[in-house]
Amino acid sequence: MLHTCEATLVSTKPSAVPAVFEQSPTEMVAGQEIKRLVWKFLQVRGVLPGDLKDLVWTGAAQENQAGLRAGGQDSPRASSGRPPWAACSPCDDRHEVISSWLVARGPLAREQVDLTCGRPDGGAEDYWHIKKNHEADWTQVASMAPFRVGRWRDLADLVITKSLRDPERYGHRKSNNTTCYTAKLFLVNRSNGRRVYQMYAQIAVSNNNLVIVTAFPRKEKGC
Repeated sequence: MLHTCEATLVSTKPSAVPAVFEQSPTEMVAGQEIKRLVWKFLQVRGVLPGDLKDLVWTGAAQENQAGLRAGGQDSPRASSGRPPWAACSPCDDRHEVISSWLVARGPLAREQVDLTCGRPDGGAEDYWHIKKNHEADWTQVASMAPFRVGRWRDLADLVITKSLRDPERYGHRKSNNTTCYTAKLFLVNRSNGRRVYQMYAQIAVSNNNLVIVTAFPRKEKGC
């Protein structure tokens, strides 16, 4: 018989991936498996097969040969030595901290903000909430740079870091006493410095306990 925490995980369904993306067949391009729908989108943006390995996510509008490397000059976050967050199991304490950031600007400037495990059913806040409700959104966006982003968490970590350290906009929400942060991230072809795509992310932080409530990508500026 499953323990209560294990049973909770089994019954928890991740966020649904839109059928048009999920049902899109994959094909091998430059030795990398990629969704055909994504590849067609990139082709319209002028990306050639040989460019796939040079696509990087960055907070800068243009990229030089340095690219986006952990701890590099253009990186919004130095490497913490773990990939990129500590693990959360359904039996972990909901308050277990798996990553932390120091906020640079806005109402929470100089405060440390934590990402904790949260509840496995995803009903409250933190990691399990993001995974259950927004993993599919992150996965679709991350798939546009198949050589550079291995998992949705890698991209989410980049954008959370960018939003908290160099936000484009922030604001306090009285209705739930949270602070909203948003920033822009670019998909850049490192071989020629051209911008292929841009996205925003919206991060909500609880002012009560300084934990991340949610984080999700979006096409327009949030907050």
